[in-house]
Amino acid sequence: MEREPIKYEDISRLYYRLFRTMGILPSSSSRRTTLLRVYFHVTIVLYYSMSMFDGLRMLGHNDIEIEYVFEEVVIHGICARFLILSCRREELAELLLSCEKLWRMLKPGEDRVVKSYEKIARYLAHYITWTTLVAIFFYIVAARIVKLPPAEVNGTERRMLPFRFYVDVQRQPWYDIVTVLEIVVVLNIAMIVSTIETTGPFLITMACGYLRSIRNRLLAIADEAEGRGEISRLSTIRVVSCVKFHQKIMRFCQDIEKLTSSVLLVQVVCTAYNISLVGFRILKNDPNAVKFVPLLLLNLLQLFTAQWIPEHLLSETMAFRQSKAIANAAYSASLLHPEYEPRANRALLFVMLRANRPVQITAGGYMKLSLETFKRMLTSALSFFTVLRSINDGAGDEGE
Repeated sequence: MEREPIKYEDISRLYYRLFRTMGILPSSSSRRTTLLRVYFHVTIVLYYSMSMFDGLRMLGHNDIEIEYVFEEVVIHGICARFLILSCRREELAELLLSCEKLWRMLKPGEDRVVKSYEKIARYLAHYITWTTLVAIFFYIVAARIVKLPPAEVNGTERRMLPFRFYVDVQRQPWYDIVTVLEIVVVLNIAMIVSTIETTGPFLITMACGYLRSIRNRLLAIADEAEGRGEISRLSTIRVVSCVKFHQKIMRFCQDIEKLTSSVLLVQVVCTAYNISLVGFRILKNDPNAVKFVPLLLLNLLQLFTAQWIPEHLLSETMAFRQSKAIANAAYSASLLHPEYEPRANRALLFVMLRANRPVQITAGGYMKLSLETFKRMLTSALSFFTVLRSINDGAGDEGE
């Protein structure tokens, strides 16, 4: 029984729904899109300002907590990436349109190849959404359980708001109103996080699926020609068709790099800063340093994710380059049919040359993202922290 083909609408529904909810992509009406865009920008401003006011209050008392600095870096990263994505929404819309056009060019059976890669982005989206919601839930529960010490001697214990706010609120009904407001704002932020964290992975994994499909096509043509001992004119036409498809995929990959490089730069810089911040705190031999270990592991996981997804695209382009059967198929097609259109022959040679330059996603155009880069960053950080630990221990011994 023949399997029913997968529709592009089914595979992209989750991501398009997020983009339309954010107002990044146009929805059913322009007024609704504008209202959603304004709503989420106001949410970002509220979220940012609530935390900032609390920080200014701590600064006035000369009591800045490391947890606050950590949270501020995360908040700045979320706000910056959302604003970048919002400002470049037209580029994103064009990329998604190109993605859909490439999907329409797939042959029967190739849709499942692409979907097998897209599942990576889908699993990542579900993971990010659920971990964010679980974290919000624990913040809310902690606010109900934990009590703050009294502000005055012989006073009563104070209630704690789930998240940072402009002022300390204790009286009813204002406490409940502010709590509900904070929960609504943070749930919207969770949706924003899910959107900005999965935009790049969705586009990259789709590109990986398209590259694997074109590689499978060329390998099938090469095997067919090898079995007959020659390559037919029909096979040549198929190779040229594959070349044109490959060129469109390469342009799609380049556009992904242009869109995601600044977003990934913010993500990598913020995550690396927080890893350094938490690492320094752990090195101080603080008895409370254990509570920072989960934060360190979480940031390491985020840094790994930022490098792991681009690794898939790099691996696919490297596999394309290293496939001799693909080069043979293109080379034979160009040699055995010199009467074929010269422009087509140039395209065949171009794809062989282009395959020698693997596509690699970068952070801001400076740092090439891959598992090898992640490994080097970890090795450098470990060496740096080891030296700091030695200096810290040496200073402690001299003090004694």
